[in-house]
Amino acid sequence: MPTQNLDASYFSEAQKDWDLERLLKDLEARQQKKLPTAQQRNLRAILLGHSPKDASQKLHMAETSLKPAFSALYRLIEDLTDQPNTTVTYKNAPLVLAKYRKEAMSINAKFNLLGRDSDRLELEKLRKQHKIVLLKAGAGVGKSTLSRAFLETQFKKVIEIKMGAEFGKVTPVEEKVSQILQQNFDEEPSHDFQTNLEIWRQKLSDRSCPVGVLMDNLEPTLDENYRFRESLRGYEDLLRVLCDRDVCSFTLITSRRSLVAQRVTLREYKLEGLNITAWQQCFRDCENAETSEALIQMCEAYNGNAKVMDILHGAIANRFDGNIESYWNRYKNALLADSELKTLVTVEMDWLRDNQPDAYKLFCRMGCHRYQDIKTVPFEGLLCLLWDVPESQRAYIRVVGK
Repeated sequence: MPTQNLDASYFSEAQKDWDLERLLKDLEARQQKKLPTAQQRNLRAILLGHSPKDASQKLHMAETSLKPAFSALYRLIEDLTDQPNTTVTYKNAPLVLAKYRKEAMSINAKFNLLGRDSDRLELEKLRKQHKIVLLKAGAGVGKSTLSRAFLETQFKKVIEIKMGAEFGKVTPVEEKVSQILQQNFDEEPSHDFQTNLEIWRQKLSDRSCPVGVLMDNLEPTLDENYRFRESLRGYEDLLRVLCDRDVCSFTLITSRRSLVAQRVTLREYKLEGLNITAWQQCFRDCENAETSEALIQMCEAYNGNAKVMDILHGAIANRFDGNIESYWNRYKNALLADSELKTLVTVEMDWLRDNQPDAYKLFCRMGCHRYQDIKTVPFEGLLCLLWDVPESQRAYIRVVGK
């Protein structure tokens, strides 16, 4: 017989503001098993902002028996929402899970578009003028977050095309288009790729149901000349469909690199980092966020990077009790001390190594100036570091450098 502590009435007030059914469904799909009744109860407590201590008092249980259960839910929430490890607690879980609040569309858009009002307005203008817009920015700036939030507030139907993390894992375009026809339009695909593209073009021409399309993380498909790799040139055909004048769709592409494609018209939009106002809003639950000089320095040091902001907020809130100054005093001379921060730089370096080997060598050779406080390197000194680059290319660099 269930004990009283497992009664569904505990913390039932969470149902007023939260879409518990959808949240439970997503959590259970993530871990591929049903969430026990006791954990459902604990989840409701977390959504209400209760600590293990608060919940234990209401349940007349020992706090020590609830702490492991709460921790397990924090890890599950991190997995569901792609948050860094050990960053979610009862304090920030309601914010992390904001899209599961009732009337989530408007709340989720406000949360995900933190500091992005001007970008959103610009995208609204571009949508009226272009069929395809490429959002270009480095790792962690917030390309995907902005794109999803924008499309979800503009279209009832959004199709997401994930390109993969690296070249070898990119799904062939023929397979991708077949999946789209089956999963998004309940259409049996043909064995012919061009036929499938024509079917999709016709589906996108339905003016009664405009479609938003997100092509996320394009750069693994590109070669050193910013064109689609030879084996992936079919993606050019896909883009030609998406920029057809008769389709009622709007496509956002996220990429760290520009794209050069034949007979494809697109607009490139460079996404910048978040400003200090956005950082202050993110850190509003920390000490003196609005007046912290350390926070201003952090924002400048990391160029307003949105992913870095989230990582630092979690670290400061959980390991430094919300003390921004204390964190910065310890790490301001070791900007990549956190492994997740280091990963953001590693991703960029790996792409440079694989696609621009000469630029990668130059970057590495700049390390010859280590332990020296040199703000700039003379142009001739730069050329000296390119001793093994052919003279024809060195001459080109001289022209560009003038």
